[in-house]
Amino acid sequence: MTYVDLNPIRADFRVRPELVVAYVDSPTFAKLADAARGVAAGARSAGGELSPSSDEHVLIVEWKESRLYPGNRGRHGQWLPAAFTMRVRCQLHWSLVHPSRCAGSPPHPSGMIAMHTIEPAAHDPSAPALDATAHECASAPAMTLTSVHTSNFPDLLRQLNGCLVVSTYQAGKLVILRPDGATINTHFRAFNRPMGMAADGERLALGTNIEIAEFRNMPAVAKRLNDPPRHDAVYLARRGHITGAIDIHEMAWDGKGDLWFVNTLFSCLCTLDAESSFVPRWRPSFVSHLAPEDRCHLNGLAMRDGKPRYLTALGETNTPMGWRANKRDGGLVIDMQSNKVIARGLSMPHSPRWHDGKLWVLESGRGALVTIEPATGKKTDIARVPGFARGLDFLGPVAFIGLSQLRESNAFTEIPITEDNSDRLSGVWAVHTGTGSTIGLLKFTGGVQEIFAVQTLPGIVFPEIIHEGAMLATAYALPDVALKDVQFSASIPATDRP
Repeated sequence: MTYVDLNPIRADFRVRPELVVAYVDSPTFAKLADAARGVAAGARSAGGELSPSSDEHVLIVEWKESRLYPGNRGRHGQWLPAAFTMRVRCQLHWSLVHPSRCAGSPPHPSGMIAMHTIEPAAHDPSAPALDATAHECASAPAMTLTSVHTSNFPDLLRQLNGCLVVSTYQAGKLVILRPDGATINTHFRAFNRPMGMAADGERLALGTNIEIAEFRNMPAVAKRLNDPPRHDAVYLARRGHITGAIDIHEMAWDGKGDLWFVNTLFSCLCTLDAESSFVPRWRPSFVSHLAPEDRCHLNGLAMRDGKPRYLTALGETNTPMGWRANKRDGGLVIDMQSNKVIARGLSMPHSPRWHDGKLWVLESGRGALVTIEPATGKKTDIARVPGFARGLDFLGPVAFIGLSQLRESNAFTEIPITEDNSDRLSGVWAVHTGTGSTIGLLKFTGGVQEIFAVQTLPGIVFPEIIHEGAMLATAYALPDVALKDVQFSASIPATDRP
């Protein structure tokens, strides 16, 4: 049996609950509870309280600490909480699979369990089997996807009337963060290297290893997932476009409905047509030719007035991987309209956004949210977060920022954030744009180390994304004009109709 420290929230609002795993060879709950208590007692944090829940297979460990938020009396104070409680829910799972199903599993008795710091999600019958067994295979840590969050995070999303979708190419998952009672339901969908994403109430596009996958919202399918229905949006796979492995980064639709995406390998901005892998539409003036050489690490795209306008790159370079030589502070922002650089000297900029009449950028290498004046290039720090900041979107006055840990083998090291903050975290931070204060967060504690995109879905609280399985075979989308001609034969029972 082993344990690690579970610390309460610190003064700078960083959360450090770590993964706790206990292996118990007894099938009895009494011994299981004793083992859990032993782990909790061994933790060095003060103020912990362990109590069994109504479910005999679940124990909950809670650390509570309340702190006032700076700026909580601002103009949005009616919904910003004055304090919050961090809860670490430790759920004990019986092993439901044979040890041989978990790659590399050591022999163990059938009563082996694992205790994880997780927010348990409601059972979802449409979830892929891979996600279902992830929590059962305690000895396969690569399959364990866990998280903790501040207790106000679910209410924050509900009050803002939205949810979040997060892509992590490192874990090969698309993660839906949706409020579910007092917890955040972290709903995982598997893809091959998911990165850039664009979404609204009607559609979703996702850039993966070699293709762009497109989905359409079919709300009527919700009643087939749960009875009574609980999903307010169901995105079903509609089509895929093979681009080849071009390292797709950010993407967005323009006012005409065309999808624009950053082709990082070829250092250009592209759209699609029916014949080509991709259609280059623009590249920086300092990049002389199209070549699969990642010359400047073009990565971020901001739309303004329905048109692509601002882009970020990690270097003003024109040689293969030339940006790596000065990745610490060689980053820049480009105005596509004038094809001129409007800001230089940035530390690995990502995720430019035009919001509330301002240009926002994540200076990833410093873990900073900044604004930049397009006319002068003046930079203003708004907030700092404890990690490599990449992935940004807004709901009202709240910026949701993705944080990555960055592995030692990652190319994005030897930058200020890796030197100044050894506690680099992975998750999503909620920052009030008026005060720069952190008002909530979700931290991944297992399985997810690197995040690329964070996408909000305004007006949607509990969506589903379906890209495989039987539902795609029997859910049909027809033009409105054709619906009047749909009529089932009387011999087919209503329960058998799609």
